[in-house]
Amino acid sequence: MTRFPKFDFNELYLFVQVVKAGSFSAAGRSLNIPKATVSRKVAQLEANLETRLLYRTTRHLSLTEVGRLYYDRCTRILADLEEANLMVTAHQDIPHGTLRLTAPFSFGNAILNRWLAAFLDQYPQVTLDVILTNQYLDLLTDRIDVAFSGGPLEESSLSYRKVCDLPYWVCASSTYLETYGVPETPFDLLDHRCLCFATGSAPAGYPWRFKQDQEEIEIIIPGRVLVNDVTFARRAVLSGFGITYLPGTLVRDDILQGRLVHLLTAWPMAEREVFMVYRGDRLLAPKVQAFLEFVEEQIPSLRDWLTSAA
Repeated sequence: MTRFPKFDFNELYLFVQVVKAGSFSAAGRSLNIPKATVSRKVAQLEANLETRLLYRTTRHLSLTEVGRLYYDRCTRILADLEEANLMVTAHQDIPHGTLRLTAPFSFGNAILNRWLAAFLDQYPQVTLDVILTNQYLDLLTDRIDVAFSGGPLEESSLSYRKVCDLPYWVCASSTYLETYGVPETPFDLLDHRCLCFATGSAPAGYPWRFKQDQEEIEIIIPGRVLVNDVTFARRAVLSGFGITYLPGTLVRDDILQGRLVHLLTAWPMAEREVFMVYRGDRLLAPKVQAFLEFVEEQIPSLRDWLTSAA
């Protein structure tokens, strides 16, 4: 293995500055350090190299033959190092690398997938790893950069930005409504076959919350079928099973194209907030910052898209 003498880049840098300035004093003044420090550092460099680099007199300073060769090479090394530092800085400023995202199935399939192509076109050095799940993923343990999540946040180490108020719409197929009638008020739902969302049993039924102007009401629905997946629920009501409520992002196109009917429009259900969640205990990587800003640019069109079928 090749052995190198003890090396200090500061000594090399000071040596180059001394040659450029023409004296130890001038180099010290330009760098705002004492002349004695400059002289000692250059002398240490010569000692480490076991070679004289400079001829010194009281009035003159000149390079030895090997000092000239060393100076020429050192200037190139320092220039290359500066270029390398600039390259790293520029690379750090450009969004790049793999961005890991997670979102619930309904939001991911209806909204997130609409944005990805445009984002990748705008940031060609970024790749995406998208995880759709209705389960909670730990941002640190699961190495998630940005999570789309609903509801209030409890972890103080996380930061968030609001994306939208996600509407939930009561809906059913026209086939079902032709057979069983159209509910005019939330109370009419008690006479209909409803599909409810639940993860456990609730003997008394499941609460559906509505509002009209300043009035809020809660109807306890004795669901005939309980599910924990909105995709299943959508397919069930499309097949004529009955009535349920679903995210507007999931059934917007079904309503516009007449596959489902939006019910009780005078009694909207409570909206649910959707946030982008990310770690707040560190500086944001350019890829994360770029994605957060990109999504914020999409928010106005997302709101228009949602309200077009309300």
